[in-house]
Amino acid sequence: MVILLAVCLRLLGLSQQPLWYDEAVTFTRASMDLSEAWRVTVETDSHPPFYYAIVRGFLVFGDTEVALRLFSVLSGILIVVLAFDFGRILSGTTAGLTAALLVAVSPLLIYYSQEARMYSLLAFGATLASWAAVRLVSGWSAWEQMNDRPPRRDIWLSFLYVTGALGALLAHNSGPVFLFAINLAMLWPILSCAKWRWQCAAHWSILQILTLAVWFLWLPHLLHQASSGIPDWIQVGPSTLIQVLNDFWLFGVWKPRTLLLPVLVGIFVWGVFLLRKQPWWAAFLVTLILTPIIVLYVLSTWKPILVTRSVLYAAVPFLVLTAIVAVRIRPRILGFGLIAGILFLNVWSLHNYYSFYEKERWDLVANHIADSWRDGDSVAVLPGYLSKALDYYWKRTGRSDELGRLSIVNGELSTDAKELAQEFVADGRRLWLVQSRQQPHGRDSLAAKKIGDWGNLSNYWQFRGNGYELNCNTTCIELFLFD
Repeated sequence: MVILLAVCLRLLGLSQQPLWYDEAVTFTRASMDLSEAWRVTVETDSHPPFYYAIVRGFLVFGDTEVALRLFSVLSGILIVVLAFDFGRILSGTTAGLTAALLVAVSPLLIYYSQEARMYSLLAFGATLASWAAVRLVSGWSAWEQMNDRPPRRDIWLSFLYVTGALGALLAHNSGPVFLFAINLAMLWPILSCAKWRWQCAAHWSILQILTLAVWFLWLPHLLHQASSGIPDWIQVGPSTLIQVLNDFWLFGVWKPRTLLLPVLVGIFVWGVFLLRKQPWWAAFLVTLILTPIIVLYVLSTWKPILVTRSVLYAAVPFLVLTAIVAVRIRPRILGFGLIAGILFLNVWSLHNYYSFYEKERWDLVANHIADSWRDGDSVAVLPGYLSKALDYYWKRTGRSDELGRLSIVNGELSTDAKELAQEFVADGRRLWLVQSRQQPHGRDSLAAKKIGDWGNLSNYWQFRGNGYELNCNTTCIELFLFD
């Protein structure tokens, strides 16, 4: 039933939301030849190209929003399955079922399971590797108790660990932080081995060598991508650490966050206390949750990179720890209250998400232009890179016209943009200008004013996509028509 619930929640409304810019990039890269996608991604992207290669295989089902997002859906469902066994090994079947339920209804994990980006792959790869590591440790413990031979080297689990670790490493360039976290977390179970400690350490070391041997082939390209400019939209401060942790269980719920901070702290404190007879598991979970956040926070002093989606995988061990607390805490009414409270907040968040949330409405923009199109019209997109999102829906309108581009350099329209605008106005043709901004500038927009010097701004529209907070517009697409 939990798996069925997870499937339904991840498929619900999958085709209703249009692609936003990042997802349109996924479509563009996945549609390229593999060699071309590799070259363009290495040169212009900040992520590895391997996710795009996987999505390319799903294009056999068509180039629809559902086909592009299907791999993320499958990854999200498999995470629920792994969370069950994760919790079961650490604290029994009831904890496993509770962990699977929390992961199945997690708004954060559902959101990224419905997005055609690599974050669901990052979370699945890291969860698969973490689960395989837990199963390996369980096997080591069993052999330790038998006390008559060294621990078995489980080839199948070893393969799954390497596969999962490589999936995380090659899905996102923050993947090495996960590898550091899992190795730090594994120190505690390995040190807990008494008789076969060195054999366990040797087995684990071999797996890391195999993983790194493959990943090192990508490392030069990662360094090239890391040398690119610093993103100006990521703001990292002291409160970011708490914000990311809150996203793991309060994603999309904002007002109660401060009030529920003691509950967040209590989950960690009680989790460690309740696992005191298995201190290596307590240390394992806490290390796996906190290390990626702390490391990315420290690295953000050099280049801001700490955002929740980059440590999405840490939400799974956090929810497993939460499930263990809920199952083991006494009196049991406290555990029921904790789960009931989290489920209530998740239902609240998911109601808002499914009912009100909208991504960038590039589909409406493309249809609006196509409905009013005249021969000789031209379309310019500002900034130019956003044309990928408009292109995706423009082709669906049946129009074969090419979309032009305008750009702003140092606050001024570029020379090419000026010549393009003047040419169209002088010839008496119409020019559509499409802008995407966090907040609309309206007719006072710099580009609109500059083009307005040569032609008449005859009409103006706004297409708003409401953000997850619901009380602010995360993106507004502005459409200007000059004639």
